[in-house]
Amino acid sequence: MGFFDPKWLKRRKREVAFIHVPKTGGTFVGQLEADSVPVVGPVTYLGHVTVLDPGGTFELDVARPYQRDVIVPRSRLVDLIVFSNVRNIFTFLVSYLHHAGGINPRYRDLLHYDYAAASKGFDYLVRAIADREEPWPSRRFIHYNLFAQPSGDFLPNWINYTDFLDDDLKLMAAKYGLEIRNGPRQRVSGYADYRPFYTDSLIDLVSSTWQREIELFGFDFDLTDNRHHRPAVLRRLATCSYVWRHDELKIRRPGFSDVGQRALAKMRL
Repeated sequence: MGFFDPKWLKRRKREVAFIHVPKTGGTFVGQLEADSVPVVGPVTYLGHVTVLDPGGTFELDVARPYQRDVIVPRSRLVDLIVFSNVRNIFTFLVSYLHHAGGINPRYRDLLHYDYAAASKGFDYLVRAIADREEPWPSRRFIHYNLFAQPSGDFLPNWINYTDFLDDDLKLMAAKYGLEIRNGPRQRVSGYADYRPFYTDSLIDLVSSTWQREIELFGFDFDLTDNRHHRPAVLRRLATCSYVWRHDELKIRRPGFSDVGQRALAKMRL
């Protein structure tokens, strides 16, 4: 694609912004423990934000412990190209154990709200998370902040899969005319393989608790590389809305009533 291609010029003039779901590799993308110059750019790092529509409220639409200083009005995203990383729920939970439990002593925080639960082991922590509505993460959507609240509209134009992040960043950079640079790994947990953390019963619990999200993004326990389905996943996400305050996933499909939409959302996607 040539430099004077008008489509390329139009695309490069738009600001590219990154919404960072915790524990999805966003610290690496933003190089937050180094020089804070993202490994792909130029991009605007928005952080662990909740994007609020007009009429949205902190009390109902922002998951604890997200704070007021990471609320972004929907108007801020007008004309932006938004991307984010999504992480397979099975590896996310193992990473979260290491984060909350401070298994890497560099990041140990005795005041973390899940420190006590993580100290009792992975099984205990996952069951505690799967049994609660708040704080985040909970049995509700882990990637909830990729949806504007309370409309539930899906925001990203592009998603990277954390488990294949290096390759995905290169693909994204090529698509949007961005630059890639090398950067050191950040917030390294230290575990080599997530699978030994799981028993069969725990796999079943995670699969059933986060079934909607697992199917929506195309995750599975074996980390099958389904990225060739990304265009279809993005099209599907564009037809979905997720409302945090009601923990409600809707699939907007023509010809279905509201009752039918809710029924579809409970079925396999």
